[in-house]
Amino acid sequence: MANRKTIDRPPKKANCPKMSRELWRIGSPTVALYQILFAVGEALSKILFQLQKVMFFNSKNYAALLTPWKNEPIPLQWMDESRVAVSRDITTRHMETKIFATRQEMGAAAANAAAEFLRQTLEKQETVRAVFAAAPSQNEMLAALIEAEGIDWNRVEAFHMDEYVGLDSAAPQRFARFLKERLFDRLPFRAVYLIETDFPEPAERYEKLLRLAPIDLVCLGIGENGHIAFNDPPVADFSDPVWVKIVELDEICRQQQVNDGCFPTLDDVPRQAMTLTIPALLSGRRLVCTAPGLTKRQAVLQTLKYPISTACPATILRNHSDCTLFLDKESAQLAIAELRS
Repeated sequence: MANRKTIDRPPKKANCPKMSRELWRIGSPTVALYQILFAVGEALSKILFQLQKVMFFNSKNYAALLTPWKNEPIPLQWMDESRVAVSRDITTRHMETKIFATRQEMGAAAANAAAEFLRQTLEKQETVRAVFAAAPSQNEMLAALIEAEGIDWNRVEAFHMDEYVGLDSAAPQRFARFLKERLFDRLPFRAVYLIETDFPEPAERYEKLLRLAPIDLVCLGIGENGHIAFNDPPVADFSDPVWVKIVELDEICRQQQVNDGCFPTLDDVPRQAMTLTIPALLSGRRLVCTAPGLTKRQAVLQTLKYPISTACPATILRNHSDCTLFLDKESAQLAIAELRS
C-alpha cells in the first residue's frame, strides 16, 4: 500500500504546480506524449512566424528595424524580387532608411520629409537656406516638392551642389539648367545662387555665399561609385578645409552620366566639375537623400553596410545626426538581404 501511495500521489510540496501533479499521477507515457505535443506546437509556431515574414516581404505598409549594421562586408547576393522588402524603416546609427515599392512613392515621401522640415523651420526663423542636387535620381522628389503646400518659398534661399567645368553655359546638361527647369523657375524663391564656373575664382566666390549663414536643408543623392555631390572616392575628404573645390571626375562617375542618359558617350562627359565638399554638405541641419534604381544597389549596400571611409564617401552620412535615406526596391535589393530572419 505504501508503494501504491507513492505512485498515485506526488510529494506534497508547495512549489509543485497543479498541472505537474496531475501529469505525474497519470504516468510517464502521457508526460512523454505531452512533451511531444509541446515540441510540435513550438515547431508550428516557428513555421507560422516564417509565413508571417514572407507576408511581410510583400507588404507595402509594414515597418520593421534591421539589426545594427556590422562593419564587415556581407557577401553580395541577389534576392528574388518577390521577397524584396518595401515601405519599411531601417535604422543604422543616426541614419534612418526608408524603402518603397516604386520611385514615385519614394520621391513623394522624400519630398514630404523636406517640406515638413521647411515648414517647421520657417515657423522658428525668418529664412531657410537649402542646397539641392541635380540628377535624374531627384526627379520624383522635386516633382512632388513643388506641389507641397504651406511653404513660404519667398523666405527660402536656394543653392545647388555641383556644376561641370568647361561645359557651354547653354548646354542642356548644365546642372543649373536642370534645377531651373524643375525647381528654381517653378517657385518664388527669395534668392537662387547658381554656380558660375566661368567667373574668376568660382569656388572661393561660391564658398563665401554658402558661409554667410548656416545651411538648413540639403537634398542630395548617391552616385554609382558612392559619391555625394562630385566627391568621388579619389578626391573625397571628410576633413576638407574648404567648402567648395574643383575636382577631377573619376571614370565611374563619368560613366554614370552616360548611364543616366545625360551624355551620348563617355568622351562627351566633362572631366572636371566644381562641387561642394563633404564638410559643406554635412553642415546642413537636415539631410534628405534619395537614391533609386538598380544601378545604385551596390553603392546603397556599401553606404549602409561597409566601414565609413572615402572608398565610399556616402558612408559618412551614417554619422550625420539627422539624415534620412530614401530608396526604392531596386536600389535596396542588396541591402535588404540583411533583414533579420
